[in-house]
Amino acid sequence: MYIRQKTFLSFGEILNFQPQTRLEKVFYTLDLCKILKLLPKSKDVGRKGYSEEAMFLALIAMRIEDIKTVVD
Repeated sequence: MYIRQKTFLSFGEILNFQPQTRLEKVFYTLDLCKILKLLPKSKDVGRKGYSEEAMFLALIAMRIEDIKTVVD
């Protein structure tokens, strides 16, 4: 016989208790709307399948986390 116990907290509630990472704090405080409007909208630049915003945020994350190289 199996006894099913109700969960104490849902997954969403557990995530709310997690502290923010340094990147989350930086991205939350930056207002990137004006900068993103200045980026070229050419689809010939950058990785396929990623938005300009995602690539720009990855560039900032690389600088914050001191990542020197990118490997495919």
